[in-house]
Amino acid sequence: EAATDLSVDHSLISFAWHSFGVGNIDADPLLVDVAGGDFGLKPDSGAVGTGSWGLDMGASVPAGAAISGEPYAITYRRSATLSVGGPGITHYKYSVNNPAGPWSTEISVDVPITLTGLVNGRSYTVYAIGKNSAGVWQSEDGPSASRTWTINTSHYDLLINEVLAHTHGADPDIIELYYDGPGSINLTGMSLSDDPAEPAKFEFNSGSVYSTTMSPGGYMILYGDLTTTRNHLGFALLADGEALYLYDRPNPDGSRDLIDSVRFGPQINDYSIGRVGWDREWKLNRMTFGSANVAQPLGDPYTLKINEWLADSQVLFEDDFIELYNPHPLPVSLGGLYLTDNPVTQAEKHQIFALSFIPGEGYTVLRPNDGNDPSELGFKLSATGEMIGLFDAGLNMIDQVLYGPQTTDVSQGRVPDGSLAFEFFELPTPGVTNSFVGDFDVLDGLRITELMYNAPEGSNYDYIELQNISGTTIQLGGVRFVDGITFEFPSKALSPGQYVVVVSNVTAFQSRYGYTADVAGVYTGGLDGGGEKIVLSLAWPLEAAIMRFKYSDTWYPSTDGLGQSLTINDATAHPSMWGDAESWHAAAPSPGLP
Repeated sequence: EAATDLSVDHSLISFAWHSFGVGNIDADPLLVDVAGGDFGLKPDSGAVGTGSWGLDMGASVPAGAAISGEPYAITYRRSATLSVGGPGITHYKYSVNNPAGPWSTEISVDVPITLTGLVNGRSYTVYAIGKNSAGVWQSEDGPSASRTWTINTSHYDLLINEVLAHTHGADPDIIELYYDGPGSINLTGMSLSDDPAEPAKFEFNSGSVYSTTMSPGGYMILYGDLTTTRNHLGFALLADGEALYLYDRPNPDGSRDLIDSVRFGPQINDYSIGRVGWDREWKLNRMTFGSANVAQPLGDPYTLKINEWLADSQVLFEDDFIELYNPHPLPVSLGGLYLTDNPVTQAEKHQIFALSFIPGEGYTVLRPNDGNDPSELGFKLSATGEMIGLFDAGLNMIDQVLYGPQTTDVSQGRVPDGSLAFEFFELPTPGVTNSFVGDFDVLDGLRITELMYNAPEGSNYDYIELQNISGTTIQLGGVRFVDGITFEFPSKALSPGQYVVVVSNVTAFQSRYGYTADVAGVYTGGLDGGGEKIVLSLAWPLEAAIMRFKYSDTWYPSTDGLGQSLTINDATAHPSMWGDAESWHAAAPSPGLP
């Protein structure tokens, strides 16, 4: 019995069947209203524009010929190859720059249109009529039209093409440049920056990149971290969102002209953003650095829930927050949606930045403030109670909640995530499931009890002392200093009443203060002799601070380089008291001792 060859192209099918063709995706089609009989596609559907000849997948496509393969809107190339097809179309005729013809001879859809010798400075549009498998021709009065492109033989494209701004741990961010033009290009003197006030933050030269030359159709990969070796920018991108700018060489007055830029909101792990399609629109991408970008199918924004909020922050968090939850298995685009604390009369109060995303079955946290940063909202929450609303780009409601009076440092939200049941949380969990079981022993038991912030012998002799003030042994592993100094505790148990210190330099510390104190490790950074903010946080993935306060050298002059340390008066006081001078006194250094 003869075998049958099966080919499936540009379709929504399970990943297991993708090897049977090309252009297939495994995603929710996001149909408008199946129950109501509307099988059209929602705007975020992965089937939009990804079918054969650039049409949508599915049956809801226009009849007649479909044209694909046009050059970009401006191109240096004087030739073009276009494909013609369409649902049921077997043959076609075409005309260049004239929708009324004259028409070419009848051509099989297996044969593309090849145009050569195109004139510099001229624009081109191809028109086509198709014949279907029943032999019926598309009317010459309604031909299909290609996109229009213009020939400019000196034109080139140098673009920021793909960006990964959310990475795991210490992995660097990744930036991809793409170049296409009539010849190679030398980037020497051009620059990249995330700050328009400092456009030459990273400048291309023979010492900063392995090669300053890019060939037509070529990619250059750069890494965003604090490293300054070749192809490393010396700065990192913010996962909460910011902008990236590509500048030309300096003008005679020192200014630089902008070549390209991208501004984005909150990003998600394992996905980049990149330019896709004929119009090079920025979209969420599967990571494809060094090759053509591939858009990531998205989930349904109408399943999003306002999941948790904090309206009266003090110690645990510096700012209030609103957490959104996405129950859909695919990432969802938040760009263009609206959040508001007045759904009734000001639904459009804050529009979320373009290129903002929430992971599948995950969370995105936005912080009410002045709205200047991509992850900030342009309003603040009321601790006395109000409403929060989430709306689509057309101001149709997606979700809303009504809350009453709130308690300081206590959040409220849904349990389980996305459900109709609400609870209060003494340990807020932005970015983490509301069912997370936190370590209240560490939160309630660990306190900073002594600061040597300006030792007379130098900063190597500075230290911070902590104590377990509870009656239960606590586990310090993963607890972090995230402001003032940087330090993460290794796995370590701290018994009731026991002290531990983190130091600037172990050798210097022990030479000055002896070997009695239990030293957990060496911090990076340094304590500011003029005073600064200290933040001690719970272990990842929690963000809540155990302690958050500012000290000042003006409190007690004898602690400012004159040999004494700041010592807490009452380690059992509320953590909000640590920022008051009256809560401390100056004393002789006693690290590790009562």
